[in-house]
Amino acid sequence: MVFLAGSMNRTPTSQTPSANNLLTPEFWLLAFFSLFLFFDFYYIIKTVTRQKRRKYMLENIFKYAIFLTAWGWAGFAVDRKGLRIFVLPEERKEDVLFKIKKELKCNNLFEDNRGWENLIQKVKEYYTGKKVDFTDYQLNLDNYTNFQKKILQTVKKIPYGEIRSYKKAAEAAGYPRAYRAVGNTMRNNPLPLIIPCHRIIKSNGMLGGFSGKEGVALKKRMIDLESEGK
Repeated sequence: MVFLAGSMNRTPTSQTPSANNLLTPEFWLLAFFSLFLFFDFYYIIKTVTRQKRRKYMLENIFKYAIFLTAWGWAGFAVDRKGLRIFVLPEERKEDVLFKIKKELKCNNLFEDNRGWENLIQKVKEYYTGKKVDFTDYQLNLDNYTNFQKKILQTVKKIPYGEIRSYKKAAEAAGYPRAYRAVGNTMRNNPLPLIIPCHRIIKSNGMLGGFSGKEGVALKKRMIDLESEGK
């Protein structure tokens, strides 16, 4: 019985290895390898993030040009895919830049008209009453639905000096019953003049609306200008 009691009260010997036993060459090799993998993974993630950020920046860098026409200061902004914004003539150059920034909601703007000198010349000629054509310029309509793109591309083809009703524009775009939607799309036209929404009127001959600063008065003025320049 004494032997049994002594056996029961005996404290087991600890089997936990000491810290010194853990610091083996294998331990340091594993630690180094783990650290290497961590930094390698971190570098990959950082590189991918940097590349994505660079791609985003490149895709969202806009060049703009502001120039004086016979009707005032006009301007436009482009990205690598084409024209994004056109601003009809304003009294002040600052107002044109303000509208460009407001529409794009972007600070990556650089004043640079290289490659677009021909467009500037054509816009200037337009406001002196000369017959010009803007259909050859590449547009970036990525922010619009397929329906809106179809409407905008259809209106873009309306010749200088001609007019179409909202209904006729809808039919030409393949949506004969969507003439009200045509009006909504024209109201948000990002490229007035380039996409000549001023050439769209009501079926009863009334001018309808216009998003320009002077509203319908400016629309009539542009239609009259083209009538004289035919």
